[in-house]
Amino acid sequence: MGIKTLKMRLEPSREQRDSIDDTIDYNRYVHNALITYCKLHYRRYSKLPSEFDLNYVCTRIRKNHNCFRIPSSLSHNDISKRVHQGCKRCLDDSMEEWKRKVRRKEIDPSEPLRVSWPRYKSATRYKSYAINQAFDIVIVKNSKGKDVRKLKLPKIEQPIRCYNQGTGLPGKPKVCIVSRKDEGTYYSYWASIVCEYEDDPKERPENPRAVGIDLGLRHLIATSDGHIEDNDHVYWNRLHQLKKESEAFSKSMYFTAEGRKRRNRLNHLYTKISNIRKNRIENIT
Repeated sequence: MGIKTLKMRLEPSREQRDSIDDTIDYNRYVHNALITYCKLHYRRYSKLPSEFDLNYVCTRIRKNHNCFRIPSSLSHNDISKRVHQGCKRCLDDSMEEWKRKVRRKEIDPSEPLRVSWPRYKSATRYKSYAINQAFDIVIVKNSKGKDVRKLKLPKIEQPIRCYNQGTGLPGKPKVCIVSRKDEGTYYSYWASIVCEYEDDPKERPENPRAVGIDLGLRHLIATSDGHIEDNDHVYWNRLHQLKKESEAFSKSMYFTAEGRKRRNRLNHLYTKISNIRKNRIENIT
């Protein structure tokens, strides 16, 4: 069995965007609350709560506060798993550091263990949530009668339109990770579909032969059998736009809303250049 991931951009409506934003925000509150619960539980019982205990805390939060019923309960289960793994890893690392200092006689063995817990997530650091097996990928016909792929998420009535229609699913979908990215003046939404597939035995060619590859500037790739891939000059074609965005960012105040907007636009442009290069290399290979 193997694992492959298909990443595609989403085009949600206004109501769907609000639902995704609410799910991300409320899941962040639950994430921070579970970290606090782990701290208090360890302080009282000197051990971490189990993943089942964290799921029970999420259930109590949903029952006591109606606003936390907006996101799916399956996303809370994923948060419980991640918080439990993060706290356990931090506790193990702190224990190893404490033992190392005791062996080096840097501290006294009677000194209590100081645990470095996971950091709380702020609104700018929590940008995604995961759903296990509660989503579906449906095929519907658009106004032109063409089959298009849409993503059906829990707590959202209508399916969400997806880009990247030409790439098929590499296997059976298992997990869907919905993420939100700040592009400066708007948010872009992405879905990463984790699929499980059967490993196919690779057949060895009967007459294998080596191919030489030369990397250059005028031509991106030139092989020994005469195949040539020209350089698309993606950076040079966007150099004027880069200069314009860089000058605007240098003239803005760094800690203001305008400065953050200019910085995000510049980062988005560099990311776009990087993605074009990666896509070109993937298509060639």
